[in-house]
Amino acid sequence: MKQPMRWKVLPLVLFAALSAAAYDYPLSSQAVREAYFQGQRRDDSTAKLLAQYVKRLPATNAPWQVVEMEVRTPYQQVVLRSRQSLLGYSAQQASEEYRKRPPQIIVRIYLATAITQLVVREDVWRKFQFRVEQEQEIRPTAVTGWPVYVFSEQGSRLVGAEVYLELDAGKVSSGPLRVEVKSPEGQVSSAEFDLSKLR
Repeated sequence: MKQPMRWKVLPLVLFAALSAAAYDYPLSSQAVREAYFQGQRRDDSTAKLLAQYVKRLPATNAPWQVVEMEVRTPYQQVVLRSRQSLLGYSAQQASEEYRKRPPQIIVRIYLATAITQLVVREDVWRKFQFRVEQEQEIRPTAVTGWPVYVFSEQGSRLVGAEVYLELDAGKVSSGPLRVEVKSPEGQVSSAEFDLSKLR
């Protein structure tokens, strides 16, 4: 007896839906347009999409601690850039920017401090060790960071630091990506991002 046609089509539809959700590199022109329009929506669906790329870590009593990690795939970067853009930013501009920029994965790490002294070294983030791995370690092509301050009538106070690890997108595959941060005191914080579920 012949199997109904719908059962032959269904696996293809499911496969297409699953592959559309996976880490996408390099982005097709259609994917860049989709990311652009997703960012332009600036609604709950955009916020929910971007939230999938962020992991919040539990608080500790360490003087400096990792409170948040984010992985920015090329697709997510186009969504984010479009969402934050000013009026007049077009899909053509998004495509042009994507073509000009070397595709990379960016890992953003936010470090917070409970230290209340007014004088704290701004470059304390340099004492942390950062490691990214899949099957093996993926060494960043660049590591940058800067201090984060809050300002009040009493003056400014250092409250944290943001660190960015840039990875060659061609060295990253669609699968679990683990980020590990080791503090100067030896405390290790980690997060795992399943790129087979993130575009």
